[in-house]
Amino acid sequence: MSISSSRNIYLYGLNVTNSPTDGITVSDSAAVFLDTCTSSGNSLNGLRAQGMSDVTVLATGAFNSNGSSGVWSNFNSVVLLNAWAGPVEMSNNALDGIICEQATCGTLGNTQIKHNGTTSGFGVDLVAGATMEFAAYYGPNFVEDNKSGGVSLRERSRLSFFTFDQPTIIRRNGPVGVTVGFGSQVTLYNNSIISDHTSAGVDLYANSQAYFVGANKIQRNGGDAGPRSAKLGSVPSRWRSGQQ
Repeated sequence: MSISSSRNIYLYGLNVTNSPTDGITVSDSAAVFLDTCTSSGNSLNGLRAQGMSDVTVLATGAFNSNGSSGVWSNFNSVVLLNAWAGPVEMSNNALDGIICEQATCGTLGNTQIKHNGTTSGFGVDLVAGATMEFAAYYGPNFVEDNKSGGVSLRERSRLSFFTFDQPTIIRRNGPVGVTVGFGSQVTLYNNSIISDHTSAGVDLYANSQAYFVGANKIQRNGGDAGPRSAKLGSVPSRWRSGQQ
């Protein structure tokens, strides 16, 4: 299904599957609402937003088992997951659960990003100055069991995790929970839990930084002798690259 050069589009209960390309492609369009829609089992992406498009996923939805990624936002587009009836799922995709490339993504909670990277991929992948707000308002967020890692930020991208009494749980994702590189920044504001990775809980490199505020937990990552092992039970204050 393709939406192009349109405004004020509202779709309810749409189920797209077995497309030879993307399940849903939105190009050069504004105010597109997908209410209780799914796009799963397609050859490429479940949802692609491109060309400065604006897409909101409402109530609940699923973008699972696609041949590329669950959701791909690029070229200055915006994708917002407003899962007030939740959850919105991005699971079992061949590459990433969500990839945001030179674009903006956001969730208000009730997001489940699991078992992605059946070929290789992250739960969430931000590149080329992408930004994402990762809130836990309607319910907890889960980023778990993704093959290449939980969350990856590269090339001056920015991501903020924050909570409204609900946690964001990042666990059992390949080697690293959150990777931040090439001038990127991640902020964890209260009740983010990063655990059970084979290497680091949080890995910073190439002039990047992380801020920890509140009762976040980084636990059971790496081995006792591993130089990248994160064994902090909680980080109540700010930590940035270059500070121990």
